[in-house]
Amino acid sequence: MAVTEWQAELERHVRRMHNAAAMASGVRRPNLGQTPRREILAIGTARLYRYESPRTHDTPVLFVPNLGSAAHTSSICSPAPASSS
Repeated sequence: MAVTEWQAELERHVRRMHNAAAMASGVRRPNLGQTPRREILAIGTARLYRYESPRTHDTPVLFVPNLGSAAHTSSICSPAPASSS
């Protein structure tokens, strides 16, 4: 079983090297800029684009990751223990 896994991994690496060589030589260029976009705002050389896509939900969802652990946030919110000196 280990030999077949090794063979599959080797074939995968060979395909990767073949694709990398084709891209580096310019024979095959990757598809870039396929998503339609509209320019919303331009200030100097900075541009803000809105990328078009089909709607999958009625209401947009905003995901905000947790930037701190629960222990860290509780230590910020709770008062420091009194010193017993």
